[in-house]
Amino acid sequence: MELWLLAAFLPPLLFSVNNIIDQFVSRDYFANSVRAFLCLGGMVNLAVLPFAYLFNPDVFHIEYGQALLLIIGGLIYMCACFPYIKALQSDDASHAIPLFQIVPLFVLALGWITLGETLTTKQLIAGAIIFLGSVGIVWDFSTHIVKGRLYVLMALSSFLFAIYVTLMRFGAVELDWITTLFWIMAGWSLFGLILFCLCQNTRQTVLQTIKESKGKVIGISCIQEGADILGAASLAFAMVLAPSAALLIVIVNGLQPLFAILLSGICGLFFPRLFTPIKLNRDLIQKLICSFIMFYGMYLLI
Repeated sequence: MELWLLAAFLPPLLFSVNNIIDQFVSRDYFANSVRAFLCLGGMVNLAVLPFAYLFNPDVFHIEYGQALLLIIGGLIYMCACFPYIKALQSDDASHAIPLFQIVPLFVLALGWITLGETLTTKQLIAGAIIFLGSVGIVWDFSTHIVKGRLYVLMALSSFLFAIYVTLMRFGAVELDWITTLFWIMAGWSLFGLILFCLCQNTRQTVLQTIKESKGKVIGISCIQEGADILGAASLAFAMVLAPSAALLIVIVNGLQPLFAILLSGICGLFFPRLFTPIKLNRDLIQKLICSFIMFYGMYLLI
């Protein structure tokens, strides 16, 4: 097997680990406050920034406009996490994560609106396939209704992530991945600081949770941040090796839902209160089939 293909399996696995930790922490530690969850995440990123600088002191060799755009992108990223975490608090990651494959639909729409990009017939067909697959994910065959709340939350999150991706197309031009990640994390940290300083209830919840968990929640958040950074690093490495960046993105986006479904189900065997245990039933088959349908739609987009 090609080395780049092996490398392509690591980012979606690490990002899926991140998703699973999101569900675990948001339900077990911050069940009543999404803002506190995001605040802690931002504060942890603040502690990581000096290490990123030591790893690459050239992170400040960047145009002010680019840095500002990346920081704004980081703020939008955190805003996108709000509906996503709300979705994870009430629905399983195995249902929520596959819906992120509708992000490219919003990216195409934003490119058409803001950049005047032309949408081809093939792209429109691919978009329709992805949309149908996403509806299939949230369709409940027992009640014959769509899980509307989950779909709306994930659609809103996907739309905000699409804005973030569109900004990155401008802000991350000709920048190495460490510099890009540094300034995005600066935006994440700023988001956390704003919540910590301006929202008293959020600040009290964060401090109380840290105290009650005896610091465990900070350790879990650090592990999560490490998985996220390793995911970004492995993606950058795979980008160098891959014959096509577009093909790599399709593989990563296609595999992440499958890893999320598998990891969420395995975690359910050990933490049934927080995750749905994996079972070979209609629900699992439905999620897998719809994920493959969306994956095929993603493939048609390249």
